[in-house]
Amino acid sequence: MKKREEADSGVDDESEAVEIADDNDQPCITRNEVTMDTVWNKMSSWFGSGWNEGNDEIFVDEEATNFARRIVRICGEDPDTVTFSRMEELDARFECVRCTAKSKTKTRKRLVMNWTTALLHDIEIHFEDDPLLDSREWKLLTDEADISATAESESKMGKKWRRVNRCNRCGHFIEYQYLKSHLSQVHNVQFKEDDVPKQYHLPLDTSLKRVPFSVRI
Repeated sequence: MKKREEADSGVDDESEAVEIADDNDQPCITRNEVTMDTVWNKMSSWFGSGWNEGNDEIFVDEEATNFARRIVRICGEDPDTVTFSRMEELDARFECVRCTAKSKTKTRKRLVMNWTTALLHDIEIHFEDDPLLDSREWKLLTDEADISATAESESKMGKKWRRVNRCNRCGHFIEYQYLKSHLSQVHNVQFKEDDVPKQYHLPLDTSLKRVPFSVRI
């Protein structure tokens, strides 16, 4: 869905007003459950009017919807029932067959990406294609060697990618490489490496254009 006017980003005071103590006896902001319904309910206060007053503020992008439905079907899921969380859980990778065919390198490296990047790729690069005609323009990676090569490329490129998450404690946006130091220096708490990402979250209105981006394998 597209919105003709941009609302202020971030979570309102009601969503982050409650403080509790965690296992480290440190104040921690707890967020109320944020869903699409709660966002719609808040939009009237953001705009000073009904969230879709006039029925022309929010609309369905049919082209993007059809591109998304095609990608979902390639995963073996039902576009009418699948959820965003389910697609994130699958964490699938797709090869753009069209771009691979156009590759000018001798080894003809393959362009691979996750499902949200694939959707944006279709919209921005292959917008002239008809998403209702053919699903062979995308190839779902199933070979373990391909999946491993993709993970390795994403890991290498990840050092250059700028990733920003929001701290659960103070609400500040922190770049990924500074998550651990932020917790220790600002909040005086220590976490194991695997537990650090749990102290941050991506806001609901985060753009789909986020890491991991496409890589070549």
